[in-house]
Amino acid sequence: MKNITRWKSKIFPANTKILFTVQDLVNYSGLSRATFYRNYIDKEDFLEKLMNDLIDGLLPLLKGLLPNIRTNWRAIFPYPL
Repeated sequence: MKNITRWKSKIFPANTKILFTVQDLVNYSGLSRATFYRNYIDKEDFLEKLMNDLIDGLLPLLKGLLPNIRTNWRAIFPYPL
């Protein structure tokens, strides 16, 4: 556990900067910077909204799995605990 914590602190330090720019996003998407800034304040706002959308999409899927996990958890997680 200590090694994992040390590894995470090296990979994701508290002052981690996001390693892409708004220009990278608009180049990739083909949208204009004006369109980006019409919808997002900055790249951090974009990432926050993206993560919220992903979580909102995953929660119903996870809730649907819960009954199966309780009755058949070995099929979902076949490794010994």
